[in-house]
Amino acid sequence: MEWGAGFVFIQYSTFDIQYSICMYIRVRVVAGAKKESFEASAEDSFLVSVKEPAEQNRANKRVLELVAKHFGIEPKQIRIISGHHSSGKILSVPL
Repeated sequence: MEWGAGFVFIQYSTFDIQYSICMYIRVRVVAGAKKESFEASAEDSFLVSVKEPAEQNRANKRVLELVAKHFGIEPKQIRIISGHHSSGKILSVPL
């Protein structure tokens, strides 16, 4: 599985000694689209169109589902680092 050339983030917690290696990807979201799509625009950038409106976090949840499906992981493993209220987002995806 090829992950691209995104940023790599290492998280360390001293309480339960848990290590996780993540990469950051950039996502541009079009909410309320007629047709859903997921396209790679660069190695670490994606263009995602979702049918859900940008209300009550519905579009963000659907974006996380589509990104998780692409990388073969669970949606709860992906975190929105920035862009909670904008169309441009940075997501943390575990490796």
